[in-house]
Amino acid sequence: MAVFSTKRFWLIALAAVLFVYLGRIETGPSLYLVVLSSAIIYGRYRSPKTGIFPQHTPRLTAFLLGSAGLTWVVYRSHQSVIPVGGDVLSGFYLLVAVPSYWLMAWGWGVCRQHWRELSLLAALAFPVRSLHTWTSLITWISTLDAKLSTYLLWYVGFQASRQDNFVLLPEGSVEVNFSCSSVDIVALVIKLVVLSYYLFVLTSTRRWAMLIGGVLVAFLVNGCRIALLAILVAQNNDAAFTFWHGAQGAELFVTGMMLAFGAIAFRLSRNEFNFDPFL
Repeated sequence: MAVFSTKRFWLIALAAVLFVYLGRIETGPSLYLVVLSSAIIYGRYRSPKTGIFPQHTPRLTAFLLGSAGLTWVVYRSHQSVIPVGGDVLSGFYLLVAVPSYWLMAWGWGVCRQHWRELSLLAALAFPVRSLHTWTSLITWISTLDAKLSTYLLWYVGFQASRQDNFVLLPEGSVEVNFSCSSVDIVALVIKLVVLSYYLFVLTSTRRWAMLIGGVLVAFLVNGCRIALLAILVAQNNDAAFTFWHGAQGAELFVTGMMLAFGAIAFRLSRNEFNFDPFL
């Protein structure tokens, strides 16, 4: 029973509870990226003797501040009143929970010592969905997606045209709104690039090549998806449109994008592993 009185046990238990809880609210794929990155950071900094990284006891102020952050996440996520236009703050639950856990577990000293790792986790936890309030940015990206999709349709032989963020075919049209735009998929690529920067030692040229290549692949994949949706609308194929417009169809395109990005990252970072987390 001595294991239940150790700091390591309670930290792991708290992390497990947070993972399960945050998985039940709107956190998206960022939660899994944060968990993956946390495992990588643990593998790098764990103590060979104790198996747990940093052996620090937080001061009372850090412990209370971290506890307050986690309490806010739990309390706020259970509020039934949603503001008009959506609950923007809900996107920040993961971003608040990560540093709060660090403060509660290890205090200010570890946060200052490992600010790069904490910044990595914060970047991966950034709530992209909160960008829907940035109207000008969303409009610009949606219009860019519409332009790319129109060009792809024209290139393969369709009589396609564009009006603002609408892709027009003689038999029908589709609107590229926030949920169909490249915002989510590009943000996912950028987060993967940030994680790759931590994993690999890359030259400045290769870092830029990975970022630019990943973003271009994301735009291209999403452009192909929008073009496919436009074709299905023109063919009046409601069943296929519902599938490819829904979560399952979108996940197939995201999987293809991640495979393409993985190939780019592998080519650029081959033989450049920064560390072995299992040593």
